[in-house]
Amino acid sequence: MKNLILKVEVKEYLGENIHDYDWVRIRLIGYYAKHISGEFILQDHDRIEWIFPTEFEVYDFADADIPLIKIVTDNYYRKLI
Repeated sequence: MKNLILKVEVKEYLGENIHDYDWVRIRLIGYYAKHISGEFILQDHDRIEWIFPTEFEVYDFADADIPLIKIVTDNYYRKLI
């Protein structure tokens, strides 16, 4: 984990996305996870915020994040129905 130094219990697989930026190709693999212990220590970012999927639209996410954000949002709304 790049930005978090903690212990988690890995839950359901969300999916993955391979995204090409001009300077690099990245592969994101998403899972739901439960926080077990440890502190959130930011290394590359200014802050961390806990938000609901209903709040995603007010944040700017990297292009590579969008497919996984969509999966989380779709799963959230599906569970509400």
